[in-house]
Amino acid sequence: MLVILGLAESTHWHKQLSSYARGQTNTFAKEHAKAHQTLALLAENQGCNAILPLPYFHKGSEMWDTPADEHLVATTLTASFHLGLPTLASVMSRTSISETVQQLTLRSPFPYTKHGIQDLTEGGRLLVVCRPETLGEGEAWLWDQCTERRQLFDWWWGILDPSALANQPLLERDKPSVGPSEPGVFQKLSDEIEGEEMQEYTVLWEFGPGDLVLNQELECSFWFTQNQANRPEEAFFVAVVTPEEKSWQSFNTLNRSCHFSGDSIRFSAHFTPRDSTSAHRFVIRRPKKELENVTIRHLLLRPTTVNVVDTLPSGLYSVNNHVACSHLLPLSP
Repeated sequence: MLVILGLAESTHWHKQLSSYARGQTNTFAKEHAKAHQTLALLAENQGCNAILPLPYFHKGSEMWDTPADEHLVATTLTASFHLGLPTLASVMSRTSISETVQQLTLRSPFPYTKHGIQDLTEGGRLLVVCRPETLGEGEAWLWDQCTERRQLFDWWWGILDPSALANQPLLERDKPSVGPSEPGVFQKLSDEIEGEEMQEYTVLWEFGPGDLVLNQELECSFWFTQNQANRPEEAFFVAVVTPEEKSWQSFNTLNRSCHFSGDSIRFSAHFTPRDSTSAHRFVIRRPKKELENVTIRHLLLRPTTVNVVDTLPSGLYSVNNHVACSHLLPLSP
């Protein structure tokens, strides 16, 4: 009887996996080898030594990761196999925390400490793959630095000098610079409420119906440190409240971060209000068992149509909440 039940259960599971597998790209299929000949010739002629997918993804660390679009992953790994080139991105069962931080920091603006740029530059160039319309500000700048751009397999490919990774600008292009007191910009030094104990849910900012500009993208960012060196279970979300319902949007755990300065980590999430009848609460959720694990400082809510530049009491610059604890941040390389 147990054998029969086991067969029934395994058959159902096999059908589920088979259905999923049929929709995936077979990286090792021979037909891809011929299709990639043009790309292989480009990579060889331009002296490429690795593939850089944009948006950059990293999976495998028990601490930090970034989301991976499955179509970009399939395209990247297929090209990696048939061109014989390694990829700077990762989809693995386990990667070291230090190597993960070094890889993720390659996405940061220029003042952040970066490792391996010289080795990459001495080794050759990078073959970039992306769909330009999906890129954020920093990665769109990298794509603009690419040469030999062409479209193959419904993706765009280009050649990037690795030194560009060290020069990603702080100021976002074609946007005015304003101070933190600008209307529509909100700033806090901490999420703590004086005289109150930390709660499971902390409201960072709350706005009534009509308080936020509709269809204007916002970035909420802050810096945090941890008492325990383990994967952060804390999360950020925007509670959108209408008379009929409440929903959580822009939900993200804090481990989805990629800007590191010493022991401090910068988190950011984007949200666009769509409904004038909705109230909005920007919220941090902490695990009940570890309410004091994460300390949050330097919170900023800004429209992504502006650069917010501030001079801190210590003399350091804050540019869209990119702050370095150990050295002055100039505004350009």
